[in-house]
Formats: sequence, structure tokens, C-alpha cells
Amino acid sequence: MSNTIDQLFLEKATKIVNDNIDNTHFNVEIFASEMAMSRSNLFKKLKSVTGFSSTEFIRSIRVKKAAEYLRSGKYSITEVLFMVGFSDPKYFRTTFKKQFGMTPSEYIKSLK
Repeated sequence: MSNTIDQLFLEKATKIVNDNIDNTHFNVEIFASEMAMSRSNLFKKLKSVTGFSSTEFIRSIRVKKAAEYLRSGKYSITEVLFMVGFSDPKYFRTTFKKQFGMTPSEYIKSLK
């Protein structure tokens, strides 16, 4: 039973993040508000279901989306980082490397 509830929760959370993927102002406050939860309840629920904090959850989805855009070969790294809501290239590179074990440019090279 709770599996279905968790699944629906995750689908809703993922959709909200995806709907706001390019919004650099989208943060945990807005996320919690759109989920109709307090920040602390959202944090607890996400942590129990995914193992991620609210911030990590948002970042993880953004970076996965960035990888998707980079795989398409249609956009530059700079275009992609803005498309997924990052405003700092250095922070984007660090975050991407943490998730994929390589920088965005190394990732692109690995695809060729």
C-alpha cells in the first residue's frame, strides 16, 4: 500500500521539479509549497523514499536532465546549464562531476 503512495509522491515531486527545470529561482521553499507540504515534512518524506534531501533531489533531476540535453548534441554546455536552472558554470560542473564521475565536457567526449 505505502509503495503506491510513495510512487505517486515521487511522480508528483519529479513532475514539479521538471516543470520548473529552467527556473533558477526554484528552491526548496517553492518546491514544498507546490507539494503542499512543510519544508521539514518534504525533507523527511524525500529522504525516506529516495535517500536524498530536498535540495539533492532537485539537483539530481536537474543534472540528469542536463545529461539528456548534452546527449542530444544540440546544445552547448553553457546553454544546457541555464536550461536546467543553474546560473553558475563552476557549480554546475562540480555538481555534474559528482553525479556522473566526469565533467560535462568529459561526458560529451565519452559519447563520441
